[in-house]
Parts: sequence; structure tokens; C-alpha cells
Amino acid sequence: MRKQSGIIIYSPTDLIRYLASPFASWLDRYHLENPGAIKPDEQSEEDELLSRTSDEHEQSILTGYKASSCSVLEISKDDFAAAQAATLTAIKGKRDRWRACRRDRKERNCGNRERHACGKFIQQ
Repeated sequence: MRKQSGIIIYSPTDLIRYLASPFASWLDRYHLENPGAIKPDEQSEEDELLSRTSDEHEQSILTGYKASSCSVLEISKDDFAAAQAATLTAIKGKRDRWRACRRDRKERNCGNRERHACGKFIQQ
């Protein structure tokens, strides 16, 4: 969770935290809006390990996508408005390409199961 130009931007981790504990989520927001009013707990070694492992896993997946024939677009998180515009442009621009890709997968389908880019098998 961060604030940019007066707008609070939530991350997937913030949403997961809210589902696990609305109070913990409220404390995070309170700390964001009132810096210094409360002191958050230090991150435990286990939390640091989970965070680092998660980042390494995401980087590994991204590297795999870049090495494959997949088209990968990386959008900077520094400017929320620019990132939002770039995301919407990418989604709109790839819509026809996605439909063509799905059509191609159906034509190449073997045994009614296909490996998705993430490595999992999907049922057609």
C-alpha cells in the first residue's frame, strides 16, 4: 500500500492481508495516513524469507516468459497514471491477438489438454 498524488494504491498483498485480517489492513492504512503515530512490528526472519522467495519466484517466471515465444510487456510502477494508461492500452491492443492465440491452440490441441504458458495443463 502506498500513496501517490493523494491516491492510495493497493497491491495484491494488501488485498490478501485484508482477507486474512481487516484490522491488520486498517493498521497499515492508519500508518500510511498518520506516519509516526504507531510503530509497525519489525518483519520477522520468516516474513523476510517468504518475501525474498516470492520475489525470486516471480523473477524466475518472468525470465521464463521472456525466454519463450511469449510477448512480454513490462510496465513501470513508478507513475500510477502512466502505468494505468499503459496497462489499458496493452489490454486493448492485445485483445485480437489473444483471440487468435486461443484459436491456434484449439487447432493444435492434442488430447483435449494443452500446456498453458505458466506450465499448468488446461482443459479445453
